[in-house]
Amino acid sequence: MNEIVERFRETVDRYAMIRPGDRIVAAVSGGADSVALLHVLLETRGDYGTTVFAAHINHGLRGEESDADERFVTELCDSLGVPLSVYGADVAGYAREAGVSVEEAARTLRYKRLGESLSERGADSVAVAHSLDDNAETFLLNLFRGSGARGLSGIPPVRGRIIRPFLGVKRSEIVSYLNGRNAGFRFDSSNLDPSHARNRVRNGLLPVIRENFGEGAASRVAKAAELLRSEDEYLAGLARAELASCVLQGAASAERQTCFGNALSIDAERLLPLSEAVVRCVIREAIRNAPGEL
Repeated sequence: MNEIVERFRETVDRYAMIRPGDRIVAAVSGGADSVALLHVLLETRGDYGTTVFAAHINHGLRGEESDADERFVTELCDSLGVPLSVYGADVAGYAREAGVSVEEAARTLRYKRLGESLSERGADSVAVAHSLDDNAETFLLNLFRGSGARGLSGIPPVRGRIIRPFLGVKRSEIVSYLNGRNAGFRFDSSNLDPSHARNRVRNGLLPVIRENFGEGAASRVAKAAELLRSEDEYLAGLARAELASCVLQGAASAERQTCFGNALSIDAERLLPLSEAVVRCVIREAIRNAPGEL
């Protein structure tokens, strides 16, 4: 069995990403990672009894290059017999209206369109091709931003109906897999733009880390993220239990809601005996579970 397919299976089975008979939408940009993911999904569909669709989002940010990506994905899916949905997205316009970066706008619209594809196909999940290298990059980016355990836990293998079966696969292994199949893919020139922080980590920092700490450095960073994820999940469980005991009920809660609107009210004195780490998690869970704006 191909090593990438084996890693795919391990990740899928470990996180129960795919159930027998699932309908899966593969997000296919045309880049190496997403093209390889589509091939592996097709290669393993007999084992899981899955039906595979594809979705491509044309962000319209690179002119003819973006249109060429769309044509490539269309021809690829035609050759493989995979039903494809293509969506346009005015990323630049959305970024201006929402007052966010182009990167954030692209991410928001991408997942919105993928959600639309999931609904249109009556699918169970959307598979995206984040790799081990992407996870290591996310860890380092969040480290420099001063993130806690939640940010340093990297990219979640499963979030809602989004699955990431390639988190255990290196980018170099993906390219080797495609070369071995004589499978083409597209290169996104914006990945060389040093104005993007992720590109500076990917093209500048990680090569230096590998040179000084070995080729396995990215794998060890990704492993650290995985360990932090399990510890963060444990702390989050403690926080949810503590939050349940801190929520004000009855008249006290009604008085707070009169003053501050439809907000979740907690008894701060109950937090005093707790460790600082748990208190931070309780407050985070309180914000996440508040029924209205605080």
